[in-house]
Amino acid sequence: MTFTKDAVTAALRFWLDGGQLKLPPGHIVGVEPTPDGGCRLRMEKLGGIPATVELSSAQMAVVFIGYARHLGIPIPRKAAKSVQGTATGGIMMRMEMSTTAAKQTP
Repeated sequence: MTFTKDAVTAALRFWLDGGQLKLPPGHIVGVEPTPDGGCRLRMEKLGGIPATVELSSAQMAVVFIGYARHLGIPIPRKAAKSVQGTATGGIMMRMEMSTTAAKQTP
C-alpha cells in the first residue's frame, strides 16, 4: 500500500486531530518522507518559531494502520508490516503474510 505525499499529510492530520500523536503546538506546514519510511514534519505556530519533528518508521506504521482502519481498509493483524520511502516522495507500507497452511490428514 503506497501513500503519496498528500496521503501521508492526510494520515498525519487525522492522527493529530484524534490526539494520538503528541507534537509541538501548531500545524503541519511541510512533510518530507525519509528513505527509511520515517517522516520529517515542519510545524508552525502563528507568530511562533517553526519546529521540525522526526517520526520513525515504526511511528509512521502506527499512523498508517490507524488511518487505513478509519478509511475502512482492512489490515491483516498477522501480516508482517514494514514501511519505506518511495522514489516519488511517498511512503510504502508493505504487508507480508504466509500462505502455507498445515496439511490435514484424513
